[in-house]
Amino acid sequence: MRSRALRSFRAALVSGALLAASGCAHPGQGLTVEEHQAEVARHQQAALDEEKRYDPGATPVSEGRGPFTDGTTGSVVLENPTVHHLRQADSHLRAATEHSAAARALEASEQSACAGLNQAERDACPLWPALVREAAQTPRGVRLSLKSGVDGVALAAGMKCHLAHGHAHGWTGGCPLVVPGASVVLVDAGTLEIRGDSPASVAAVQAEARELFGPRRPPPAPVPVSVR
Repeated sequence: MRSRALRSFRAALVSGALLAASGCAHPGQGLTVEEHQAEVARHQQAALDEEKRYDPGATPVSEGRGPFTDGTTGSVVLENPTVHHLRQADSHLRAATEHSAAARALEASEQSACAGLNQAERDACPLWPALVREAAQTPRGVRLSLKSGVDGVALAAGMKCHLAHGHAHGWTGGCPLVVPGASVVLVDAGTLEIRGDSPASVAAVQAEARELFGPRRPPPAPVPVSVR
């Protein structure tokens, strides 16, 4: 009976380790505020579920310890066989705290970049092809030369806000050149650069620039239809 309890205890420890290893992705890996908040709720509920499975009155079981033990000799550790549920609960609570902090950081970044702008202004795309005189590809992305009279400072600020809004809430607006990994650099009052932070994001920015500012093919000529 005692050996069966010990085997069950060891199996539970292995199971707990596997569960810990198969947890959620690291909080910094591209989740939105809403996704982080959903992870907070999930981990908090999981912690409550684990705590309910802990039995403080369970009879402690022993396990032989030591590099040369055969299971019958060596130092002995007595432990509640359900204590791993508390460890799992603590692990879930740590994850919930990390997700909560990541959500707050995204919200703070958006608030800093979008100060004074309402929700509609944050959602709106500030970049239009009519504002750009010329677009040139660079090793880090694209350079936009603005038309005369366009306020480059205001445009850069609007695009930085739109980027922060996208990081916080997802890339659903379809704003050109505003892609994950992009940043906006104001070169001078009439010139902006959109730069990627990786080969993939550089390629995405350049592909959107070609689509937006590249030469357009003329529409196909209508096919004459003979009437009998």
